[in-house]
Amino acid sequence: MVKRLILLIKDCLAELNSYTNEMIVYPAKNEKHVITVFMDITCHYCHLLHTKIKEYNDLGITIRYLAFPRGGMNTKQQNKWKLFGHQQTK
Repeated sequence: MVKRLILLIKDCLAELNSYTNEMIVYPAKNEKHVITVFMDITCHYCHLLHTKIKEYNDLGITIRYLAFPRGGMNTKQQNKWKLFGHQQTK
């Protein structure tokens, strides 16, 4: 049972990592850990986390964002996400 669970987790992480080209990444210089955040840019708690990015990076934590708009992928929130991603890559 535990072995099956471990295999399932490994499969899920491999699939998650296949989306790296769609992520907005804030890399840590001395990376010790990587966190993937499913973010909705209209979410208050997501904004709070984002204000701490530098602190996390300084601790060696890389933050990777994936769009996860509460209203769905074809909504105004998704269009805002595209703008957010564009601004971060400048």
